[in-house]
Amino acid sequence: PLSDTQGHKYENDICDVCNEYKPATLVTAENYETLGLSEDYVGYYAISKANELYWFADFVNKNEIISGSEENDDAVYSSSAKAVLLNDITVNTNVLSEDGTLNSGDFRKWTPIGNATYQYTGIFDGAGHTISGLYYDGNDKYVGLFGCVISGTIKNTTVSDSYFSTTLSGNVYAGGVCGYNYFNATIENCSNNKSTINATAGESGNVYAGGVCGSNYNATIENCSNNESTINATGESGNVYAGGVCGSNYGSKITDCSNKGTVTATSETGITHAGGVCGYNINGGTITDCSNEGTITATSESVDAYAGGVCGYSSGTITNCYSTDTATATSESSIANAGGVCGCSRGTITNCYSTDTAAATSEIG
Repeated sequence: PLSDTQGHKYENDICDVCNEYKPATLVTAENYETLGLSEDYVGYYAISKANELYWFADFVNKNEIISGSEENDDAVYSSSAKAVLLNDITVNTNVLSEDGTLNSGDFRKWTPIGNATYQYTGIFDGAGHTISGLYYDGNDKYVGLFGCVISGTIKNTTVSDSYFSTTLSGNVYAGGVCGYNYFNATIENCSNNKSTINATAGESGNVYAGGVCGSNYNATIENCSNNESTINATGESGNVYAGGVCGSNYGSKITDCSNKGTVTATSETGITHAGGVCGYNINGGTITDCSNEGTITATSESVDAYAGGVCGYSSGTITNCYSTDTATATSESSIANAGGVCGCSRGTITNCYSTDTAAATSEIG
């Protein structure tokens, strides 16, 4: 990279000399009004176009020191950078066909913000705007607009008409907004619309896939939705956790969320969990004031399968929730569990209902 004094030569926001993206505008006390923002956004990066979004992903994932120093123990890293969208952004067009399958084309590949090495810890405010046409097809562990977020916040952001597909021998985490929401992280007022998420793990890897988030671990998801999106979670010998909002909810909160997408969990020799809101709700997890209007399917060839209109398997709490679509569980040689609200509950369900059918098919015995 060039230093500030060496001089970049940008064309279409990419430097002809070092091939790096032109940085997004840093919001300051002098320019926030010109950018149409309030003073609350001073210190954020203002993102208005696709190249600036790509710059921000690269900036975060490099985890460079942006102030202070390691020697003085006051270093601030770029993985904690804050950003706000100024308008809608379209990365690719015509990514998906009407049935959600990938169209042919030379699509610009997305790199998720935050990864296994450097997790995102900042604040990303979409300000009510939409990011459309994200395309990812690879083998990263954490996949979505954001890959892995720890103690950070993603809010007021919609992902639309996007395709995320990841295949890995170990654990995989995939969601339209975020792959892994971890340790006091928050996703609020976010949506995933008309997107496709394919998550596949080989060998003994587990799969965590959701319309909004793959796994919610000691974290919070509130006022989020998945609309007309397709979630396909596939494993070999590992367990599979798939949900319209999130795949797994471990000691976490899901509140005021909804699903209107299709959820499918499949495994050869692993346990499958599929739910309209969440596939697997455990360790004190709570699901409150949520709904499902999508078809839910869990299939396992040789072990248990759990499918529920709201949740596949729960040892936590489900309150004030409902489902209006079908939940189907199938196991060829073990137990299949299906329920209009929950496939199998070892916790508490209060004031919940389902208006459609649940079916469990097992060839055991």
